[in-house]
Amino acid sequence: GTPLNIWQCEDCGEMMSIGSIEELKEMSDNCPDDIELHRPYIDAVTIKCPKCGKEMHRVPEVIDCWFDSGSMPFAQHHYPFENKELFERQFPADFISEAVDQTRGWFYSLLAISTLLFNKAPYKNVIVLGHVQDENGQKMSKSKGNVLYADELVDFFGVDAVRYFVLHEMPFENDGVITWELMVERLNSDLANTLGNLVNRTVSMTNKYFGGVVSDKGAAEDVDADLKAVIDNTPKAVDAKMDGLRVADAITEIFNLFKRCNKYIDETMPWALAKDEEKKDRLETVLWNLIQGISAGARLLESFMPSTSKKILDQLGDGHVTEKPEILFQRLDLEEVMKKVEELHPHIEEAEEEEDVIDIEAKPEITFEQFGAMQFQVGEI
Repeated sequence: GTPLNIWQCEDCGEMMSIGSIEELKEMSDNCPDDIELHRPYIDAVTIKCPKCGKEMHRVPEVIDCWFDSGSMPFAQHHYPFENKELFERQFPADFISEAVDQTRGWFYSLLAISTLLFNKAPYKNVIVLGHVQDENGQKMSKSKGNVLYADELVDFFGVDAVRYFVLHEMPFENDGVITWELMVERLNSDLANTLGNLVNRTVSMTNKYFGGVVSDKGAAEDVDADLKAVIDNTPKAVDAKMDGLRVADAITEIFNLFKRCNKYIDETMPWALAKDEEKKDRLETVLWNLIQGISAGARLLESFMPSTSKKILDQLGDGHVTEKPEILFQRLDLEEVMKKVEELHPHIEEAEEEEDVIDIEAKPEITFEQFGAMQFQVGEI
């Protein structure tokens, strides 16, 4: 902790609170120019008592470390001694973010110290994160042995898949559960099927029917209007969710657009249109609309899954698609994944150790009256 900035006279007991390094140097005859403000260095600095003239030493106490953390908004800039404009520009913060157990910790220490000094809160919003839990609802911790390590998850599923799960399935206002089984389920259903299969089908049909290049032929039908409305409204919906710090809901809006594109394929049936030469322009318009819808979703996805967003946009090319679709997310078999996990973390049966048992001869029970008649003595050994 930070050494308490109070010096006390060894003779008369007078106490002084020193407010800066400059003041300390003025009061002391032995304060180094490059004074280190932590123990034991600061304890060697003495000052002269203004009351009796005797020597004053720093008191032995240190300040609770939560005082340090609560002073962060101004201490990081050495305010008020410098960076005044920078501090005033950044204070109060737009938001702070920590886990729910900081309600009585950092959230409080920041608020208490700022209120004492400035009579205002040091932050405008608090994003409270829940705890990461296992399948039994237990908080993950090394001591419990139930931790899933991020680097292992990335090795199995890829960075963007892990980002998707953490951001979408573990919203900040609740505790979140993450397991190997849930990761596989979400990767297969949301990423490989809803998104990956959508991009794959669109690129494949564009290559198959038009040699990889399509444009808007203007052969519109009523079903197109609803898709275009979703395309136009999704950015607004995502912005609104993000303004409210609802990250998981923002991602849901983007995937609703992808789901609407999948539904559009079922509604328009491009494979059926391809059988009728007179509907070629309609087919090309359908594929163009699909590319526009998926591209719009991919651009919105960039902040959350940057690598995936780029891969999608590179494949679609605004109507000039790649020759062969790239698989975005490979479907995984749960049993195979769990076998590999077992190889990484084999279950070790702990042998039960036999405890040394002291054989104590059983004594006959006594009555309450007998116990009351007993005398006890206490001795120090």
